[in-house]
Amino acid sequence: MAFTTHSYDDPDVLASGIRSRYEFHEVRSACAVMKAVSPEEWADITDVLGSFSFSANLLLRAGGNNSEMAETLNRALRERGWKECAYELETKGRITFRESGVPDEDLGTMSEASYWVDNGKAVCLSISNGTPRTATLIVILQPTAHGMRPA
Repeated sequence: MAFTTHSYDDPDVLASGIRSRYEFHEVRSACAVMKAVSPEEWADITDVLGSFSFSANLLLRAGGNNSEMAETLNRALRERGWKECAYELETKGRITFRESGVPDEDLGTMSEASYWVDNGKAVCLSISNGTPRTATLIVILQPTAHGMRPA
């Protein structure tokens, strides 16, 4: 069970100007962890969010697979070296016994299939208009009343 956290409320993690424009949801202090372990990538994300502003036109414009809003954000991240990516996870299991002379038991390797996410660098980031598509770090852009500008 994941517990909701609010590390984004810390001004050292996320500037108040960005916090006031978006609605954030996180578990396991994802924002603080991201800032600590991938500071350059976190700076990319916060720079892009800080310079972006919502418009109904961006959401409603007809297009291909992505809305113009998603494409605008994708371009901003790609200019910083992010690329569409897929990731693969392998989990190896092994039992080690404390008692001497008892051999370890190999439990094998489990591979988890991946799917394509919108932007990846040192982390994978999926930009979604609603439904999360990856468990790594998900930014669901949902403007607050303060963050939305007229069409």
